[in-house]
Amino acid sequence: MYKVWIGTLAAALFVSTALAADTVPKDWILSGDSASDYVANVDHATVHGGKASAHYKSRDDHPKEFGTLMQVCDATAFRGKRVVFSAFVKTTKVAGWTGLWLRVDGNKDEVTAFDNMEDRPIKANSDWKQYSVVLDVSKDAKDLAYGILVAGAGETWIDDVKLEVAPKGMAVTGKPVEDERPHHTPLPQPSNLDFEH
Repeated sequence: MYKVWIGTLAAALFVSTALAADTVPKDWILSGDSASDYVANVDHATVHGGKASAHYKSRDDHPKEFGTLMQVCDATAFRGKRVVFSAFVKTTKVAGWTGLWLRVDGNKDEVTAFDNMEDRPIKANSDWKQYSVVLDVSKDAKDLAYGILVAGAGETWIDDVKLEVAPKGMAVTGKPVEDERPHHTPLPQPSNLDFEH
């Protein structure tokens, strides 16, 4: 299972008439075992809804590991509830795989639940489709971390992101896990989920 940790990195310059060059979407950060092998931009041409999406791609055909475009938010509003993290995702020439991921961090900074879609990966070329990750949030949860990861060469778009209480009866998709990662100051609540700010 890929470890998902938290860090910051400025995106490299990527010039396109449709893409905002060198612009990681507001309130999102780049991280992962090989964060420097990937770049993120705001895309105003390839969108699912609204006027923008996030575009995330490998810098070349041979990234070393995986990278992620992610956020961390305070878990207070979701404590003791089942949460669904969903988004519409589109891919082009993904040689490895991509997936949404969600992690629940306990009040002692331990990971209490995690899922990154590794058992149901998005590969190759795929049109816009909604995917989701569902986890139970412990009553003493501190933070929620979530995002999109790419392992290998290729391009991924993400749009219309939601982090919300799951409908009654929706099954969890992940299992309790343990993980080690650096700490990051969380946002008060999820932000810029439509990538239009």
